[in-house]
Amino acid sequence: MSWKDTEAAVLQRLEARLSPENWKWLRGAVNWEAGDLDEASTTEVRLWFNRPSNKNGINDTGLCRTWIWQSWIKIQAGVVDPVNGNLRSYWYQTVEPFYNTHSLWPEEEPQRGGDTFEDHLYEQVLGFIGDFVRHRVFFYRPEWQFQLPSDSRYIIGRDRAKFIFYTEKEGLWESHCVPMAEGGEDQLELKITAFSTKGQPPFVAVEHLANELMNLPYPVANPVILACSDFDPWGLRIAEQIDAKMRFFGFKSVTTYRLITLDLFTPKNLKGAKDLSKMTASRTDIQHWLDVTGGVHGEAKGIHCDVVNRSRREQLFKDIRLGIRRGDLADRFPLVKPVPMEQLSPADEPIGRLYT
Repeated sequence: MSWKDTEAAVLQRLEARLSPENWKWLRGAVNWEAGDLDEASTTEVRLWFNRPSNKNGINDTGLCRTWIWQSWIKIQAGVVDPVNGNLRSYWYQTVEPFYNTHSLWPEEEPQRGGDTFEDHLYEQVLGFIGDFVRHRVFFYRPEWQFQLPSDSRYIIGRDRAKFIFYTEKEGLWESHCVPMAEGGEDQLELKITAFSTKGQPPFVAVEHLANELMNLPYPVANPVILACSDFDPWGLRIAEQIDAKMRFFGFKSVTTYRLITLDLFTPKNLKGAKDLSKMTASRTDIQHWLDVTGGVHGEAKGIHCDVVNRSRREQLFKDIRLGIRRGDLADRFPLVKPVPMEQLSPADEPIGRLYT
């Protein structure tokens, strides 16, 4: 069976499975008139994806989305191997060589805030893959075999796997995540799941964690996320993201709490808080954060969760474990209100960052 036969079968399944909105998006995202891009000549590529207004004369969005689609189909057809690497591996293995082969880079490389055209296209490709995921055409793991990002880690809790201590700080893995997962210094405390990322939780990392939790001998059905993120607008957004992304991957009930509250900081800590009032580009996010948290005594000042001292951190861990045992986490920590996925990607961020 050729990859085109596989494509026809996959399209038939997708038409039956996808929502009308997602099916419409897929039909508009891929250039169905284009032939096999692996076998195409440069003349054919430029004919199928011609856009004179672009610096390189190419409709990069249409080309890259079509390339991603054909790659996915060919993996299923056994024509090409799964990536079995990270998202950058896919770029180096396929997209960059294709642009090199057909000389699709612009002659004069434009600068975008210090980034090159290639940097910008790489970010776009991450976003394009994320678009297919967001529209539920495919996920990162099954056919692609995209690996867990190197800056994301997790340990499944041996006692209460459904409770997930999550932090956006990879540097807090040893001091925060490991004690929560291994039961403290004496390893006698409650052992819960621990998960860390570098900044915003990558969609592919959340997918890996969600898949493992769902496939335990006693599958997790309703995870409870304990989000340790910065006390600022971006920390709140990260807590909202981890909540939304876990829901996206099939958990019908997700409860997320914010662990970092104003009372964890000393007066000295608060004196060193960053003034956010003049950051006009993020004004909407700042106001949302102020409405939810109250800021620092009503002021738009932010502070990193890293600065919480050891004694208060130990008390936080104790409160978490007591809250789990007694079932009163809601009395100890503020709840994160669920936010629709489409509201989480601010316009001023790189395209691929939310979904990849």
